[in-house]
Amino acid sequence: MRIYETYDLVDVPHRDRPGRWEEILGSAVTPFHTDVPPGRLPYRASIERRWFDDIALLDIACDPCRGERSRNLISRTSEDNIAIFFATAGTERLAIEDKKIVVTPGSFVIWNSMQKVRFEVVEHFRKITLVIPRVALEEVLESPWLEADLVVDVNAPAIRLLRSYVASLAGLPHEVPAPTITAARNAALELVAAAVRPEATFTSAITGEALRLAVERWIARNLGHRDVSAAAAAAAQCVSVRTLQRSFAATGNSYSAVVRSQRLARARRDLIAG
Repeated sequence: MRIYETYDLVDVPHRDRPGRWEEILGSAVTPFHTDVPPGRLPYRASIERRWFDDIALLDIACDPCRGERSRNLISRTSEDNIAIFFATAGTERLAIEDKKIVVTPGSFVIWNSMQKVRFEVVEHFRKITLVIPRVALEEVLESPWLEADLVVDVNAPAIRLLRSYVASLAGLPHEVPAPTITAARNAALELVAAAVRPEATFTSAITGEALRLAVERWIARNLGHRDVSAAAAAAAQCVSVRTLQRSFAATGNSYSAVVRSQRLARARRDLIAG
């Protein structure tokens, strides 16, 4: 299971670092066109990425540069994510659609990857970012994502709690038990929902469609080499077997039927592959 990844420019020749940084951003975050101002070599930049199931936690640091995610670039990429970040050092100028802001330590910013954005890092900059699939957040909110305020009040209790929680996630060891990863993912979703929609009533991240999707991903990862019984799946998601079974029954399906379907699908792929 992918848990922790690092990207940096340490072993990259100085002349190739600007281009490599654009590649890293595209691979670890989302595609951007970037430019490093003349005289900025040797260029320093890095990303540490931790996975909590389908949520990524990024620790991004870089020297001054500029970048853009244009409409044309958006049309050529498929990801639809919500990015929420806290700046911890340096200064960055952002233009998201028609809104312009200056990001400094302490700033809390929400950005949708389907929005046009330009950025300029003015001085060595660092931020901690949560990247969440839009569909996962909508499952918790129980409604379509409506654009939140670009910059949120950092003194609001929900924001302060979320900031503290994100910092604790960043400090976790690289190797984390699977049940802990799932629990951390679910808690992050609920905290984000409370932070960006404090007035909304939302469902728990461990119930309903979100739970079914998480279980189906868990089955796909573990089928064939680990116990995929209902008890094992429930333990991995930190719920009871009854809650697990009820979530599938609500759609007229069953946990055992989902496992059987995935076994058959894998057998067909293996036969085709020879």
